[in-house]
Amino acid sequence: MTVSESVASAAPSPTLSIRQTFHVLWRALLLDGGAYRSVTNASSPARAGFKVLTILYLTVGVAAALGMFLQYLTLPPLDQIQTTLQSALTNTQLYQSWVQSGSTAAVVFDLLYRAFWLAAHLRLDYPTRAGILLAPLSIWIGGLLRWLTFAIFGEFFGRRLGGQAPRRAFWGSLAVANAPQLFYLLTVIPGMIVPSALVTGWTLLTTYQAMRVTFPALTWKRGLAAQVLMFAVNYLFIVLAFVLGILLGVALYQRLF
Repeated sequence: MTVSESVASAAPSPTLSIRQTFHVLWRALLLDGGAYRSVTNASSPARAGFKVLTILYLTVGVAAALGMFLQYLTLPPLDQIQTTLQSALTNTQLYQSWVQSGSTAAVVFDLLYRAFWLAAHLRLDYPTRAGILLAPLSIWIGGLLRWLTFAIFGEFFGRRLGGQAPRRAFWGSLAVANAPQLFYLLTVIPGMIVPSALVTGWTLLTTYQAMRVTFPALTWKRGLAAQVLMFAVNYLFIVLAFVLGILLGVALYQRLF
């Protein structure tokens, strides 16, 4: 390699345009390891990764919001279904005979019916106006928070296991590793459900590839170990934060009452 070639390879990559960003994400989705270098070689990989994630998640969020909006226009309101079904059930002979059997029967039925529909609202993720409007913002913020925590632990363990790379280079490559989120663009089709297992499994592959590209000195075993530790410690902190929140809530309740 000549001196000019080595300088060119070490030179920071130019800022990616929106079109180039989608091209990089598409290459990463197809498990092309060269897709990560355009971000890891940037003058600020973390800033480049932030831009990639912003373009990716806002696009996915707009697609999800559009799909939810089309569902909102075509599906009957859930409250209307709840009222119509309740009216039909309370007019049946079985309900009338059950209510006559005790004074609390109607109250019990009403409580169970409301609890069922409360669970249905949470489980079915029925589109609402607020959900449609907030979808792009919530998807973007959620994606950035996940990227931030995983990037911190991933770079830490990658270096501890012997990897060498420019500072926060893994932040940039991990942003590109979110390319499987492109599958969620299909949710623009009303009723389309993208299997989360597909996205999760594909993300594991791209994340491992990002780890190996960022830290080429790592063997495949050390690269896999760094990835496993990154996920394990991140979720451990989430569990600990949840438990700590419960304990603080109980302590505060006992303190006040």
